[in-house]
Amino acid sequence: SAKKDLRPSTLPEILVSLHLYCEERKLNVLSQDLSDMPSGNLLPVLAQLGYWLRWEGWSWQRGGYYDLAGASSDNWTYDESS
Repeated sequence: SAKKDLRPSTLPEILVSLHLYCEERKLNVLSQDLSDMPSGNLLPVLAQLGYWLRWEGWSWQRGGYYDLAGASSDNWTYDESS
């Protein structure tokens, strides 16, 4: 088939897009607390995706962005498979 499989390039784009959405919600001073909003529960999902993509600093592991943003492994259970 002449079509290229888009899955490998699509997942990183989805992760970055959802990350930017969450960051934009934080910048909106008129919005409610993030944990009360639908995007608040996106952080653990983004942390898991970052881990699966092997993006250091984008996972739930100690010191990672999402660990510090509230998606700590102390609060959530993550899949550690690759």
